[in-house]
Amino acid sequence: MGRTPIVDDEVMHARLAEVFRGMAGAAVRAGAAEQDAERRARAALVRIEGALVVARVLDDPSVFEQVLGELPDLLAR
Repeated sequence: MGRTPIVDDEVMHARLAEVFRGMAGAAVRAGAAEQDAERRARAALVRIEGALVVARVLDDPSVFEQVLGELPDLLAR
């Protein structure tokens, strides 16, 4: 038997979309055009998700903390 997911896929998608919109909005407020803001937000999400995986595999939360520290520069370049 398969495991029951902790969070429904639809709920997870909605939350991730909300985070994406928030980051894109932050990039727009920092002066980015809409299309560039979306690119920055997408890149930020990819880095966050990758850092979460690596931090868990290495049992080293500093990997994730480093990426979080880089987010303002990534979104506001």
